[in-house]
Amino acid sequence: MKKIIMILTTIFIVLFTNLNLVLSEDLNQNVQEQPEINIIRIFLDKKSITMLEGEEVLLSVDYLPNNATNKELIWTSSNNNVVKVENGKVTARNAGKAKITVTNSSKTASAECTVTVNEKPPSEIKVSKIEVDKLSIKLKVGETETVKATVLPSNATNKELIWSVAGKKKPTSRNQVIMVENGKITALGKGTAVVSVMDSSKTIITKINVTVLDNDNVNSEVKITKLNINKPSIIIKKGDVEVLGVTILPSNASNKELIWTSSNEKVATVDNGVVTGLNIGDTVITVTNKDKTVESKSNVKVIDSQVIEIPLKSITISKKEINLYKGNEFLLVASPVPGNSTDNELIWSSTNENVAKVYEGRVVALGIGTTDIIVSNKEGNIQAKCIINVKEIESEEEEIPIDFDFLIILGIGVGVLVVLWLLIKFAKK
Repeated sequence: MKKIIMILTTIFIVLFTNLNLVLSEDLNQNVQEQPEINIIRIFLDKKSITMLEGEEVLLSVDYLPNNATNKELIWTSSNNNVVKVENGKVTARNAGKAKITVTNSSKTASAECTVTVNEKPPSEIKVSKIEVDKLSIKLKVGETETVKATVLPSNATNKELIWSVAGKKKPTSRNQVIMVENGKITALGKGTAVVSVMDSSKTIITKINVTVLDNDNVNSEVKITKLNINKPSIIIKKGDVEVLGVTILPSNASNKELIWTSSNEKVATVDNGVVTGLNIGDTVITVTNKDKTVESKSNVKVIDSQVIEIPLKSITISKKEINLYKGNEFLLVASPVPGNSTDNELIWSSTNENVAKVYEGRVVALGIGTTDIIVSNKEGNIQAKCIINVKEIESEEEEIPIDFDFLIILGIGVGVLVVLWLLIKFAKK
């Protein structure tokens, strides 16, 4: 009996030793078989940028899935002489164009950004002095005199000059003694005045004293010195009319007869300031005095009378609310109403890009939370929205595979234990 018990005990020990080896092998196999998760999509926050030489811009990057095991990214520039890139930081070197590319180390996904680099403008050289060829002038009513001004230094960045007048005439009123335009001084009435010429910043000023004397010939002709059309440019439809007004200086000019002409009468005609659009195209309307010594112009564009702006009334969106798991994507479709609206450019945005971003209607869920995806017209006064709820992916219970070898060994072990128990019980009797 003792021999039988020893044999059965030995069998039991062997069976459980083999069971332990089987379980250890299965555990090691499960640990070693964890798969690598590669990045499948990369997003850059900018598709194109314009920079000046020497500037730096940091590109932000997102990728999917968020649980990728290999997150190493490689940044490259198609032309390092134009721009260089390091960990998303773009540095503009020289004028030109280049393409920034970011890829993952496994080269399963990539994204690009086009960079345009413009030359950096030179440092501003300021005006230090304005010289004039005349510091004092005497004129009679109706006479003109041109003052020549020179900007120093000659290589100043901005040589624009501003001419202005301050003066008095009895009864007191401003700008009635003379008028000035680009250095041309015209005497309008008896008195004295000061012409100031200054740089664009109005910090450098030179003054010219002007005296206007009585005109011995009271009945002498007062000529037109300046004409101003009230609309420098207009757009009219084919068949429509537009009235142009004109200001005559001085207002007491003797002969105010004006001559109106069109540079292309097939496009538009003009009659005493009334412009009529005939055909699609461009023309220039010019008004001159009778002597053709002064003029003023207006650029006219004639458009198709059939072109009618159709306003946008509303925007429809395919979903009002959607639920997404983190890492998922969804395509929203938006349409302008009416469909033939001329205001049909749509702009997409997210109120919380930490939760979800949108790319032309394609929503990418990035973080847990809620955000609004908004689509609007260019002005932003008409819009539609979709509520996005993002939650964590629910883990599914793993199906435990049935190991039949284990069950067989376990059954044998249980059987042996039962036999041992019965033998021990029988031996006691």
